[in-house]
Amino acid sequence: MKPTLLVLATVLAFPFSSSLAQVPSPAPEIAAEVVRTGVLASLAARGYAVASVEYRLSGEAHFPAPIQDVKAAIRWLRSQASTYGIDPKRAITWGVSAGGHLAALAAVSCNAKALAPAQTMKSGAPDTRADNVSSSNVSDCIQGGVSWYGVFDLSTIAAQARKDKAMSRDVPDAPEWRLLGCFANKCKKSSIASASPVAYVDASDPPLLLIAGDADTTVPYHQTLDMAEKLRSAGVPYEVMVLPGINHGFVGKTPEATREANLRALDATFRFIDRVLKRAPAQ
Repeated sequence: MKPTLLVLATVLAFPFSSSLAQVPSPAPEIAAEVVRTGVLASLAARGYAVASVEYRLSGEAHFPAPIQDVKAAIRWLRSQASTYGIDPKRAITWGVSAGGHLAALAAVSCNAKALAPAQTMKSGAPDTRADNVSSSNVSDCIQGGVSWYGVFDLSTIAAQARKDKAMSRDVPDAPEWRLLGCFANKCKKSSIASASPVAYVDASDPPLLLIAGDADTTVPYHQTLDMAEKLRSAGVPYEVMVLPGINHGFVGKTPEATREANLRALDATFRFIDRVLKRAPAQ
């Protein structure tokens, strides 16, 4: 059996001829820990093909560029399934922080035309063929998503940050406003909605796993609770885990608390990926 694809933002995952996973660059401490502890190797040993997806940051391009890059990666990986021996029918995204936002958005925005890769690009790497990255004939729909402490609703994050005494969104330099290229209420409501995963949720969405710490001072954990409620209301299968006393990056007050939080999150993530991809219907 071919491995499934696991796509991580910055990583994508399909199973070998089955899965791919994604981990975002905005959380280097977690990415380093994942690599150091052999997590990605463990996923590969379970029959998953893991791909790390790089996407444009806000200093390079505004939204929807990042999600277009993730979707282009999913399409390209599927188009190259026979080359890499992966199963193109089942894929899941996994992202952390900014990558958690993109992983969830990719999961709930199947066939969203406004987020589709804007143009056909060719690989510029000297050791690769000039393959088309974007193709309307290849699906970017996925079969599940995992988001660790992601942002889900840009319309509520400023008020939540004030309430939780988290990083202020009342300044133009806040990450969400840099992403959109506008500031708070000066942004069009349609622009805020287009970048908010909650705006895309409907009953056809695949299962999602959401994990956050309730002491997060970067992304208010109520973002995770609100997304969970949106999924519940729409009848979408989901799991939510809130880690008490844990900050952004799953950092606790002691090294032991940090280790325990990361192990709990990883265990829940592995179990979720196994359940979802092993029963995922063919695309």
